[in-house]
Amino acid sequence: MYNNDESEYEEFTTTDGAKFAGQCLDGVPHGNGTLALANGTRYVGEFQDGYPWGKGRETRADGTTHEGEWIEGRIHGMGVTNWPDGSRYVGEFRDHKYHGNGTYYYSDGAIYVGNWSNGKRHGFGKLSNTKIGDYSGEWIEDKPSQPEILEFTFLDGNPKVRIDDYIKHILENDNTSNTTHVDGALDEDFVDSLKMHWPRDVEFCILDFETTGLMPQFGDRIVEYAYLIVKNGQIIERGEELVNPNRPMNPGATSANGITDEMLRGKPRFDQVGGELWHAINNRVFLAHNARFDLNCLAYECKKIGWPQPDFQAIDSLKLSRSLWTGQPNNKLETLAKLVGHTWSGNSHRAMADVEALFTVMDRMFSQFPSRLNSLNAIVNLGGVEKTSTDILPTHNMSRTAQILIQNRGNPMQIQYNSKSSGYASRTITPIEVFVNNNVEFVEAYCHKRLTNRTFRVDRIYSV
Repeated sequence: MYNNDESEYEEFTTTDGAKFAGQCLDGVPHGNGTLALANGTRYVGEFQDGYPWGKGRETRADGTTHEGEWIEGRIHGMGVTNWPDGSRYVGEFRDHKYHGNGTYYYSDGAIYVGNWSNGKRHGFGKLSNTKIGDYSGEWIEDKPSQPEILEFTFLDGNPKVRIDDYIKHILENDNTSNTTHVDGALDEDFVDSLKMHWPRDVEFCILDFETTGLMPQFGDRIVEYAYLIVKNGQIIERGEELVNPNRPMNPGATSANGITDEMLRGKPRFDQVGGELWHAINNRVFLAHNARFDLNCLAYECKKIGWPQPDFQAIDSLKLSRSLWTGQPNNKLETLAKLVGHTWSGNSHRAMADVEALFTVMDRMFSQFPSRLNSLNAIVNLGGVEKTSTDILPTHNMSRTAQILIQNRGNPMQIQYNSKSSGYASRTITPIEVFVNNNVEFVEAYCHKRLTNRTFRVDRIYSV
């Protein structure tokens, strides 16, 4: 609120017949006030230096309403616009236009969720519930970058300046169709409700590890961790730390994450600082991209120093993205972050930068699929993964193929694999560990084709 001890309550009528009542400073609206136009339009909210500025609500004579944030007489920030025909926009504005993340509910039932730029759909977005079909992918200047399914025309609103220009704009556009971008203001509870895409009161620990190499099962160690604790869409805690692994960095790892032996010299060991991370994960939802790798890192680091693993449920955002999004070239974190318009705060592949990017990706995912991700159980069904067990499975309980994989741990080997997505293919893998999930055997292995750790179903390996 722009309350000021020097402001005074004033009432006046402009030459256009508009009536203002509220706080003024040196005769200029500054504070809380109400502006009622002769044509029935009414603005109630905050003013500064003569502009609608802050939080406010505008109601047009035709029934159009907007609640949101204003800067210098322009809608700028989070806002909600409702039109008499039942259409609705919820999201971000800049300079009186849709800009940023937003959802548009059309009067015919279609819904667009995605990026906007200068009032147009631009970036990654999904249009659904149309009479012709759905489209999910990149948009350029309001049109799909792939063959178009449906087009809509968006009317640009004119920015308002000071009160006199604001009144002029309303009067000139009275009883016209140009009522798309009109008003703005939100109280704190309403802002919070807009952000409540995340399952209510579930605490997520979004985390990422950087390591000396790709195989914690064979001695690679954590060299950096970062995490964010998120509840109801709000970050309530964060932490990050460089860790001395007591072993040299693999050159490939240094090339990927930029962490050198010199940077780690003199840093604390995991057993000295990892307790903070352990408690951050405990009794929360563990959330990571390609979570199996991070689960392995945590499990084997705890095993090395004699700690039990914390209690948690684990979610893999990579699995979620594969289940929910289509049209993107791949599901790497960098790709998804770019598609949702994330701005990096640091180098990608450093732990905190990746965690912040994943927070943005998940925030978009929760806002885009509220009905499919409305509970922890629903999220686990789509993206859940089991904790890594460091206990060796008794070989007599394994299938013959699993036993062969175990015998060849750490050694490259050829397999014939029936992939659900690409069919039968020959793969070179280096087995790491065999584990069981829901009575199904899996092998965690380094895939020489993908150049990363992957999980394979043992029952789909038909030749080793």
